[in-house]
Amino acid sequence: MLERYHSILKKERFAVHWLARSIDAGVGDLEGASADELREANARGVATLRRMLGRPAGAEEAVAGASLLDVKLELARRVLAECAFCERRCGADRASGEKGYCGVGAESRYCSDFLHMGEEPELVPSHTIFFSGCTFRCAYCQNWDIAMHPSAGYPAEPAMLSAVLLEGIGQDLCRQAARLRRLRHVQPRGQRLQPFGQ
Repeated sequence: MLERYHSILKKERFAVHWLARSIDAGVGDLEGASADELREANARGVATLRRMLGRPAGAEEAVAGASLLDVKLELARRVLAECAFCERRCGADRASGEKGYCGVGAESRYCSDFLHMGEEPELVPSHTIFFSGCTFRCAYCQNWDIAMHPSAGYPAEPAMLSAVLLEGIGQDLCRQAARLRRLRHVQPRGQRLQPFGQ
């Protein structure tokens, strides 16, 4: 079940997001494209991506124009304007500052990160990054202090998150390398993290 995951760890395969940035979406103007055009471009791109999943890691490079990843980002931005990210589909215009059911607006908030040892053996250790805000409202939540308080933590700026990930990687090298990077309670913001080392 985890063969693909382990092949990514061994750098034998690329992660899906890496492949998605190498697929030309065939959309000239993302912002001017209709939602239907974007969904069609996404469907075509996903079909291409599925054909690429079995290939070994090669020299896939980012495309010059809009990629499948760019299409997904534009679709996410549009959903942010009429929020449907979770099962509640509250319709909040988070892009304009309105808060959704989760209490999160357009800005995600970072709360903490650590090397987590409490997962399935195949995934341990995992470098876990916690964000504030959650839609589930579980009475037994072990992360209640951050999940139910969407203003907890700090603004999750892409450069800061990249630094957190890089710091975690450095800690992993001193201990046991993390097998997984997990983002918890993620509320998409519509910005890309900078590639590691840049």
